[in-house]
Amino acid sequence: MNMVWVAQESLKKLKWTSFFIDYVKEFSSLILDIKDMSKVDKLFNFMFGLQGWAQKELRRKERTNCTIE
Repeated sequence: MNMVWVAQESLKKLKWTSFFIDYVKEFSSLILDIKDMSKVDKLFNFMFGLQGWAQKELRRKERTNCTIE
């Protein structure tokens, strides 16, 4: 298996379960191994791993002022 495949599998399983900073660090580390992922896919994957209440809050804010860089 190559690094990209392993990173994508890990990203799919990644969930925010304890400290938020640990989730962000792990997500960021995995994203570095996946060079060709679009910004929209990065945002989707980041939000997918969040707890439900955090997903709802980000979606609410996204409607008003969130931009993807």
